[in-house]
Amino acid sequence: MNSKIKYPRPSFTHDLLYPVTILFLYLSFHGYADSDRSIIQPQTSELITLEQEIFSLINAHRSSANLPFLIMNPALVEEARHHSRAMSLSLTPFGHEGLKQRKKNISRLLPGNTIAENVAWANSSTRVAEKIVKGWLKSGRHRKNIEGCYQTTGIGAAKNFKGIYYITEIFWK
Repeated sequence: MNSKIKYPRPSFTHDLLYPVTILFLYLSFHGYADSDRSIIQPQTSELITLEQEIFSLINAHRSSANLPFLIMNPALVEEARHHSRAMSLSLTPFGHEGLKQRKKNISRLLPGNTIAENVAWANSSTRVAEKIVKGWLKSGRHRKNIEGCYQTTGIGAAKNFKGIYYITEIFWK
């Protein structure tokens, strides 16, 4: 009598592919990609245009208040984009969470140590930049940042799958 035990042959689709897919999805939605600052999300021309429109409107307001223009800084843009992307992907809540870390990251690259930040979201598809800037100017705290004695800024925009825009503007001196 042969007493060999037969084990079921593994099914590639269910036994291997399924757990790997679940692990990938879990890590994607639980911020693993964010932990090493490598959120992969291309900056579309639509978002770049939105960032530029906000920058123009901010500087137009500063000009009307006899304040000097702000200069766009690539390091600040990258930090602002990163925060906007994280909010759009729900990796961080809407708001200023992580501001101390952003300040630390920026201070490694730029002279200065004073930071301010405005964040906003909009679910409109038209005149987004105008609505964001008008909203900031109606808020005393946001307006104070816009009219502050900062020299440099960075603006980052992101858009989630529901079409909601997330905007971060960082001011630095």
